[in-house]
This record gives sequence, structure tokens and C-alpha cells, in this order.
Amino acid sequence: TDSVTEAKIATDSVTTTKIPAALENTFVSGRKNLFINGGFDVWQRGTSLAGATKYLADRWFNGTTETQSRQTFTVGQTDVPHNPTYYHRGTSGSTEWYGLKQAIENVGITAGREVTLSYWMKGSSAFTNAPYRGQYFGSGGSSTVSAALSTASITTSWARYTHTFTLPSISGKTVGASNYMQINIIRANVNNITIDLANCQLEFGDTATDFEQRSYGEELALCQRYYQKMQSSVGGQGFGAGFAYSSTALFTQVFFPTSMRAAPSKTYSSLNDFRILYGTGTKTATDHETQVGTYGGRLGWTTSGLTAGDGIFFDATNTTAYIAFDAEL
Repeated sequence: TDSVTEAKIATDSVTTTKIPAALENTFVSGRKNLFINGGFDVWQRGTSLAGATKYLADRWFNGTTETQSRQTFTVGQTDVPHNPTYYHRGTSGSTEWYGLKQAIENVGITAGREVTLSYWMKGSSAFTNAPYRGQYFGSGGSSTVSAALSTASITTSWARYTHTFTLPSISGKTVGASNYMQINIIRANVNNITIDLANCQLEFGDTATDFEQRSYGEELALCQRYYQKMQSSVGGQGFGAGFAYSSTALFTQVFFPTSMRAAPSKTYSSLNDFRILYGTGTKTATDHETQVGTYGGRLGWTTSGLTAGDGIFFDATNTTAYIAFDAEL
């Protein structure tokens, strides 16, 4: 008992160079991946999107107009290790730059530090990937500082690619609100090429370690800081209780399961997807106002024939109804 003590270990006798790589990669460091949803597990917005510069897989923004989709690995495949479930697919049209990127909140976290980017990728034809990094200093902040990383020659088979680099210091910079560091993990001038991407990781240091596997619940919560979607799964699913403020105005409450990065904007499917339960009947609603902060708030709707102070319930009429809140960088 207690045969190994601090007093018996010489100063600096255990170093990373003395630890075999195979053993080092078994260490659990916890939250080493600076990317959120690097394994493409969370898809709150849907699983396919044609020709749009928008988000699809959570936290990953499609910078040009390629078609994006979620693809499923064959169970038991060994091309990409550790049994990932999904991967991202982008399909380009005629010759154009294809870009997929993620903004990492707080430009200061990585400033002046060495990091290693790793990912698994393949193409329907060979092409050159030229990742890019940028430091964005937010509202009222200094001008963007950006540069290309080393290039990678992508083949038609799954392979892992790594890029190690040091981010510039932010000494002397002005840092404003909503600042971030961004990685364009796909940046390629391609012509009718399909690009598949899996297990993306950005970590401190000069070594690409095994991909960090987090639970779906943790990954979803991390994504919900930036985007949350209340999606109906059955007709009649509740979207909030509230009360009549006047004969025509009513308010419902919303509480976010995860506090959001900033006060979000709101979108919804269609007002035809919702109804107001009032007394023994139902009413239709029109959008009136949104008063939400980072933890939730109230949604205002208008209709007719209410009595101030009466309770109401706001629910869905089908499974396509949703209300989404967006606080992306």
C-alpha cells in the first residue's frame, strides 16, 4: 500500500516522450475537442439541404451552395475507427469553391497556442483540400486575421488528415462582442465532386490523438447553446401554456433546456401548424412579438374573442410544427 509516492518519483522523470503513443492515446483528458458536433451526431435542422449557404449539421456552416446530407456508416465498418454513426456529405456542382466551417466561441482561447486539426475525409474523385483559419474579433473589434493551413491530397478512400499550426497572439487587439476563431475544414475548388467528412477534431498540442467520443446528450446540450429547435413529434404536442392579456393578445412561456449564447432570433414552420386551445374550443393565431433572453421568455400571439386573464394552451396540429431559436455566431 502506498508503495508509489510523490517522494519516490524524481522530478521530471515522467515525460510525454517516455510514454508510448499507444498508451498516451488511451488517456481520458475530457473535453479535448474544441469542435462541437465533430462526429456529426446532432442534426436539429434536418438531414438534407439542397444548394444553400446555411447550417445543416449543428454548428457546421456550409459556406457555398453545395447540397448537404447526413450519411450513415455501415454497422461494423472499419474504414473510420471506433464505430461512428454518421458522416457529412457535400456534393458540388460545376467548378466552385466548397467550404464547410465552424466558429469556436472566444477568440482568446486558442490565441498564441499550438493546435492540431484532424479529420477523416474522402472524395468521389481526388482533390486538394486547403483548410483555412481565421480570428474574428467581434463587434467593434480589430480586423480579421486569417491564413491558409497546409494542404491535403484527398483520395477516394477514407483516410485521416492532420494539420498542426499556431494561432497568432491577440496582444494589442481590440476584442468585441461575439468574437470567435473559425476553421474552414473543407476549402476546395472542385467540379462535381462529392466530399465525405467524419470525426473532426481540433485540440491543443502538436499531436492528433484519438477522436473524443462524447455522449449524444452532452453533444446536444453543447449545440443548444447556439441553436434550439422545439419539434413536434405528435399532433397535439404542447408548445407552451399562457394567458390572455386582452381580448386579442395572449402570451405563452418558453424555457430553454440550455442557456443560449445570446438572446436568440425566432423562426417557426407555419402558423397553420399551431392552434390555441381556449375553453372548449380552438382558435388560430398570428405572430405578434418575441421577448426572449438567454434562458427563455415569452412569445406573443394575437387572435380574437378572448377574455383578459383566461388561461390558454398553445399546441401543434401536426408533426411538421416547430419553433426554433438561433444564437449562432
